[in-house]
Amino acid sequence: MRSSRTAGFRLLIVAACLVGLAAVSLSAWAQDPTPADSTAAPKDAWPRQSSVDGLAITVYQPQVESWVNNLLTARSAVSLQEQASPTPIFGVVLALGAHRG
Repeated sequence: MRSSRTAGFRLLIVAACLVGLAAVSLSAWAQDPTPADSTAAPKDAWPRQSSVDGLAITVYQPQVESWVNNLLTARSAVSLQEQASPTPIFGVVLALGAHRG
């Protein structure tokens, strides 16, 4: 039971990361800074959080590692936390993307 549960968490982490990274555009990585006098958090604030079937999913701001010619390489930290467990599970998603145009 433990190994199937761990495999399920890994699959969920991967799925959550892919969804989170797919939702993030390059413009979100290059956001304009929030004005100094603003007290409200921007609607695209990081980390992004969601909840699915009692699991809290957090996707942290992607970091661009390289952008050479048309190939973008980025990484993003993610975490999952069950309601019954105080300890989150952390992971990293690596993404490669190429523009064809």
